[in-house]
Amino acid sequence: MDSQFELGQLYMWRWQQGKSAMREAAGSADQEAARWLTRAGSGGHVRAQRALGELYSERFHQYGLAAEWFRKAAGQGDARAQTSLGWAYSCGQGVERDDTQAVAWYRKAAEQDCLSCDWAQRNLAWMYVSGRGVAKDYAQAVDWYRKAARGGDRTSEYNLGVAYRDGLGVGADDVKAAAWFKKASARFRPGARNLEALYPLGRRVARDKTERARASTRFRLGWIEGDGSSVNRVSEVLPLLSEAAERGDASAQYILGRMQTDESRADDGVPHDNAAGVRWLRKAADQGYAPAQFVVGWASRAGEGGTGDDAQAADWFRKAAEQGHALAQAALGRMYWYGQGVSRDEAQARLWMGLALGPDGGDRQADDPEQLKRRYEAVERVRDIAAKGDVDAQVEYGMMWSDGRAGYVDYRSAAQWLRKAAERENVKAQYHLGLLYKEWISDTAYDVGRFDADAVRWFRKAAEHGNADAQYYLGVAYRDGEGTDRDVEQAARWFGKAAEQGHAVATKELAAMRKQGGGETAPAQ
Repeated sequence: MDSQFELGQLYMWRWQQGKSAMREAAGSADQEAARWLTRAGSGGHVRAQRALGELYSERFHQYGLAAEWFRKAAGQGDARAQTSLGWAYSCGQGVERDDTQAVAWYRKAAEQDCLSCDWAQRNLAWMYVSGRGVAKDYAQAVDWYRKAARGGDRTSEYNLGVAYRDGLGVGADDVKAAAWFKKASARFRPGARNLEALYPLGRRVARDKTERARASTRFRLGWIEGDGSSVNRVSEVLPLLSEAAERGDASAQYILGRMQTDESRADDGVPHDNAAGVRWLRKAADQGYAPAQFVVGWASRAGEGGTGDDAQAADWFRKAAEQGHALAQAALGRMYWYGQGVSRDEAQARLWMGLALGPDGGDRQADDPEQLKRRYEAVERVRDIAAKGDVDAQVEYGMMWSDGRAGYVDYRSAAQWLRKAAERENVKAQYHLGLLYKEWISDTAYDVGRFDADAVRWFRKAAEHGNADAQYYLGVAYRDGEGTDRDVEQAARWFGKAAEQGHAVATKELAAMRKQGGGETAPAQ
């Protein structure tokens, strides 16, 4: 079984590589991964069972099967599987939503107090904060956040700072709040850096009980959940976000600015207003908020909402870089290397690129400053070609935003560039745009894995051009009535088309439908 598991893991690794490079081979790789992992998992191999849960959830989006495999591994005491099963119950992902079950599974994992238990401990803390599945209890939440923070969980460190700042479950203590915000900030937790200005280290400051602090707290309680994401739909959070921004909260100003400068956010009820968005980003940047300084610097260099001035861009990059913002450090290093906006200085370039790598490399995706420099050069070359209208470059640049190679992950920018190519009938762009619309919903509205009409529209275009994965997803949409009316015959038709191309999952879905008495009248056409 170990050999079967290792072979399955190898195929999963190939799929993960496909996510950040060319994805055409990913479909066959994940199907092979499922085949070998199923052999091992059926024999009781706990890590294979957990890996199958992850594969069915993340790649196949078959959340019911994912929950079944997570349950098998969780029953054998695997903490990560227990946490994933708790998450499934918390979201109603593949199982009926049940907060009591979510708490039970989170607790099983959290009480193991292992190296990989911080996610469970953090999520259990959030259940106590929100009163979901348990009585609301801030003191219990603080205990579990503390355990997760001990394992290095940066979201828990940040939330402990909030607890000490606002006296939630503990006595208000500005010094301890500052210490926890400092820890979170050192790990680059968005929303933490601006708080260091409120709580300077080395001296005690009076607690801020102004309207600004209350608005900031209300915004964070609405926005930050166990995984650092929104627990509400955007339309529900937006008023709190706007209030906090008006009161001077830099993290709220940054998020609001990013939303307003993104025209595709109009679908979420956020009016597109580029000028207003830029003003909010500048407000956050002027307060010393590193993520905003980096974005303003990037916009200044690109001439998007800024001046197109390399010197100004370098100045903003430096402000963020001096706070430890890795992407800003890399960008500043590159500008020193080429003498853009600053005098060319190879020593300074290597210094900043080296700092960007950090002691452990983290997510920096480079082995040395020279490699980091080449990575940024490649991104800019692709951007320039894409801007001239080259379809293949537009697809590649969109994918760079999707997987983080452009500097950080930005699904909206990815969708913007993929849409340019998709509207010119590029099949790869159409498929990935559909996938982005489908998966983006789970990042913004907690409607995990569900289709919206835009996802279905782009999957249909790609499916009609013969893309097997798009045909499969279109079949799923018709089968479940998501993003379109439920239509069993259309579901069978599209599953059949994908199956004809050897799509293993579509073949299995079609067989299941026919066994249940659906789809006999709608063979592939």
